Amino acid sequence: MDATAARDEADKILTELPDWISDVIKPFARDNPDHPALVQDNVTWTYGELAAVVADTVVILKFYDIRPGDRVMIVSENSLALVALIFAVSEIDAWSVVVNPRLSAREVDLIREHSGARRAFYTTEVSEAARQHAERHDAEIAVLRGLGTLGVGPLNRDTVPEPVETDRSRQVAALLYTSGTTGNPKGVMLTHRNLLFSAKVVGAQREPTDKAYCVLPISHIVGYSNILIASLMAGATVQLVPRFDPAALVSAIVNDGITLIFGVPAMYQRLLEYKAVAGIEQLPRGKLRRLAVAGAPLDVTLKSKIEAEFGLPLGNGYGITECAPGIAVVHAETPRNDDAVGSLITGIEARLVGPGGRTVAQGEVGELHVRGPNVMRGYYRAPEATAAVIDADGWFNRGSRAVRRRHPLHCRPHQGADHPLRLQCLSARGRSGAERTSGGGPIGGDRAPRPRQRGSRSLRTAIAGIDCNTGRPHGACGTVISALQAPVRDHRTGYAAGRLDRQNPQAPTGRRGSRSRHRTSVGG
Repeated sequence: MDATAARDEADKILTELPDWISDVIKPFARDNPDHPALVQDNVTWTYGELAAVVADTVVILKFYDIRPGDRVMIVSENSLALVALIFAVSEIDAWSVVVNPRLSAREVDLIREHSGARRAFYTTEVSEAARQHAERHDAEIAVLRGLGTLGVGPLNRDTVPEPVETDRSRQVAALLYTSGTTGNPKGVMLTHRNLLFSAKVVGAQREPTDKAYCVLPISHIVGYSNILIASLMAGATVQLVPRFDPAALVSAIVNDGITLIFGVPAMYQRLLEYKAVAGIEQLPRGKLRRLAVAGAPLDVTLKSKIEAEFGLPLGNGYGITECAPGIAVVHAETPRNDDAVGSLITGIEARLVGPGGRTVAQGEVGELHVRGPNVMRGYYRAPEATAAVIDADGWFNRGSRAVRRRHPLHCRPHQGADHPLRLQCLSARGRSGAERTSGGGPIGGDRAPRPRQRGSRSLRTAIAGIDCNTGRPHGACGTVISALQAPVRDHRTGYAAGRLDRQNPQAPTGRRGSRSRHRTSVGG
């Protein structure tokens, strides 16, 4: 697809998008309010209920002095409360800063300080790790109506709100942090348009009848955009899971009607191990219609085994936090039998650049440059770092490498494209540290095997797992390039009730520093 065609396709998509990420649920809340939107354990929120909780949460945020342009830190595993907070923050033109509780205390503190968060909210019912951070930060415990019991951090009176942009291409929806394992984390400013564009493109084939299994953390871009927003934009159902358990996934396939699974290679490897240990003859397919993988090199043998088990193609993909995250994907209608990550998503441009800025030849490895509505606004409070990766013409380049190859029988050609991109996940030499994303954890702990990709030694050097408990790298399979994170652990939560006296609101009070703190009720 040439530049003009890509921009035309992007313009068509952009004209159909809502203004804010929180708008995606509104048509379904109005027209199909009883359809399930979110499921966690035995609790289901319909689209109507989700919209009502979001509206209540807007009141709660204002009660806690959250202003337009404020950054709101949410320390949480995948949960109902997390989704409601994200959308409520969007509704008041604030920025959500979703943080994985399994990050180290140092990383969480750096993010809180750098973002200038007005307040932090901690889903203490969902995560013991979040509870520990809440206790460290001297948070009060409050029952916040549909959100359940949360920790509410102290008000940062010194922080200054960012200007609210009328242009949705400029208004930031999410501030997601990367690279905290190799130094101070960088905050990626993703606008409403970034997130909505990427979600619309990658979720184009989703239907209201779909049910997506969301075990990849929403604190990272794939869970946030590709699973959560993309699925709700289609009116589908999202099953929220805070920690990967192969037995639980198999049960969900059999009993819960899961149709879409998104994972990392180690997750699929764990499924095969579980099958062997449990003595299952063949993994059930249930209602599954799509399997997707990203975040680490995909071993072809693992791919073929999973495809044989489920009778479905395992679609590989490639993305990066700074691109919200979509760059390339193997399309369901054109499956591949290799480890390629497919062709560019609709509406973006890419070029492969060699030494001296020359265009690389067919089959030659080059530096991958990307341009389109998916490219971030920039790094927060880091104009020099932003200028280093986005040039004056809008091309984003973080040093990742790819190769263009011609496979007319397997690659899905774009309109007007003679040689569609086959993007091998090749890491630039010396970029290993910069291509990690802070905070995830290997699925299954240290024993999880590292998937290998034949003929890609440079990429394997860029892979490092992040220990769930310490937040430090180790050798198990973790994350690379695409910012996909392995799921992390913990507890589950239900729907809790409470009250907010809107006629006489006052800040909740309670003892601090103890698990048995006084709990106050805030709600609508």
